[in-house]
Amino acid sequence: MNSVLEKLFRVVGLRSRRLMGASIFLFLLVLSACQQAPAVVTEQVEVEVEVTRIVQGETITNTVLVTPTPAPVDPLARVREKGLYVAFAGEAPWSFITPEGVFSGAEAEMCIECANKLGIKEVFPVTVAFDGLLPGLQARRYDVIVAGMSIREKRLEVAISTQLLYKYGTRIVGKKGDPRLKELTSWTKVGKSGIKVAAIRGSTEIDDTKQFGVTMVEYPDNLAELADLLAGRIELMGWNDNFFGAYMKANPDTPIEAVPSWDYEGVVSLPGHYFNSEDVALRDAYNDCISELKTNGKMAEILTKWGFSPDTIPAAGPGYPPGAP
Repeated sequence: MNSVLEKLFRVVGLRSRRLMGASIFLFLLVLSACQQAPAVVTEQVEVEVEVTRIVQGETITNTVLVTPTPAPVDPLARVREKGLYVAFAGEAPWSFITPEGVFSGAEAEMCIECANKLGIKEVFPVTVAFDGLLPGLQARRYDVIVAGMSIREKRLEVAISTQLLYKYGTRIVGKKGDPRLKELTSWTKVGKSGIKVAAIRGSTEIDDTKQFGVTMVEYPDNLAELADLLAGRIELMGWNDNFFGAYMKANPDTPIEAVPSWDYEGVVSLPGHYFNSEDVALRDAYNDCISELKTNGKMAEILTKWGFSPDTIPAAGPGYPPGAP
């Protein structure tokens, strides 16, 4: 009897051990599978762009592939290690590349100042069409937009911004000698005239002037507008005061002129520098630098140099959102 029981216990014990072993094996298999499961990676889109690399004051231009990358835990550490990719639309006097290959302009200088203060040793300017700036930022093709882009609620739905930097306005520009330029002295008068106005695709003026009945024809950039104006395909353009001034200084023989006495009727641009919504720490550190530029007089110096009014600089403050100026 005892021998039968002993055999039975040995069989049951063996089966128990086998069952336990199988359970442990299954648990380890599941655990291993969990540990080896690949992380979710955002689809990467490679874009070939021409960038200007600024290293200790020396400028080097080359073509590279820019790809979106997952958001790191510390975005400030990322740009300190890999450099700051700066998107801009190539418009003077905001941010552009000079014929000598130097990243230049009012907002370019602000950006470089802050990069230096934050310990970022390399800056990579990336030229992008204005209406492609925010989509590219969302796709992480660059770290910041420095392009005179106004802070608006709709834009803040897909990105975050620094505080308001300064203000500037847009007025009507037409062919030199056009007598209508003496009469069209406000957006209201332009709207009543029924004349279509060229504007950059994605610019805030398109929506802001609808209240005055203005019809805008969208273009990729100012030079495309100018080509159509001179060819007679469009009659008027909406150009920012500072762009018009900078362009005419560089191209004084261009047969165009701006309305001399202009009523902006509240249609002004309120620029900030935009960051990916996940890069809050980077935006905050950069925004602190913007505050310092305001308080130590450096921003006023930069704006004056590039033809902007330092009187439009608001008090230092936090970034956006919440709200918009």
